[in-house]
Amino acid sequence: LDDSVSSFIQIRGSVPLFWEQPGLQVGSHRVRMSRGFEANAPAFDRHFRTLKNLYGKQIIVNLLGAKEGEHMLSKAFQSHLKASEHSADIKMVNFDYHQMVKGGKAEKLHSVLKPQFLKHWWGYDLISGSLSQSGTVRTNCLDCLDRTNSVQAFFGLEMLTKQLEVLGLAEKPQLVTRFQEVFRSMWSVNGDSVSKIYAGTGALEGKAKVKYTVFKPSSISNVWFCFLFFFKILPWIQELSFKKCALVVILISQSMGKKKSI
Repeated sequence: LDDSVSSFIQIRGSVPLFWEQPGLQVGSHRVRMSRGFEANAPAFDRHFRTLKNLYGKQIIVNLLGAKEGEHMLSKAFQSHLKASEHSADIKMVNFDYHQMVKGGKAEKLHSVLKPQFLKHWWGYDLISGSLSQSGTVRTNCLDCLDRTNSVQAFFGLEMLTKQLEVLGLAEKPQLVTRFQEVFRSMWSVNGDSVSKIYAGTGALEGKAKVKYTVFKPSSISNVWFCFLFFFKILPWIQELSFKKCALVVILISQSMGKKKSI
């Protein structure tokens, strides 16, 4: 907005231990630890040292449930954190998503998850007159898809309100609503794309609400996008490496070929 820029970084990742789900039939294979505690510890420690070096302070939001395999993996995650050097400065919030958010009801995200999260949330640091994010939230479920998408969208919407307040836009309800609508649509597309990359299929959550429309170059918004692409984005892409350039072009072409909204 004018000269102001606002961002909120979240990260996702599987449980940082050596584990596997042997078998080919989806849904039938069980979680199995492939290395013991002592063999897992160095990788676990290195993972969180890297995160702290890159992003600063960390909060873990663990969405694993009470099913046999998930419960075992969740307990291993908690045990490694407790035994590591990071136990003093990294807090873990355990939230059984399937148990708490039955039938797609999100009330428990507000009443249960949010208060637990805020106990450990450090807020922002004031640096040179600007607010600076001093750490990130690391969210995981088993495959880091639907449950993680849902919770990261929740955190993103909560933070969006704060960002609009800082930018002086919170007093305009229609504008806030529009930002929220665009965010939900964008996040739905993001979750669907991540799921296709990882699992080969679209996201399950909210799938019935996703609509596809054909890209129409005649619309004003898409003409403006084409202008930005050729005169702003394309020169930037040309400076990237071949692999990065190819990835950006693929993502842009996919977004132009079909647009999704909730």
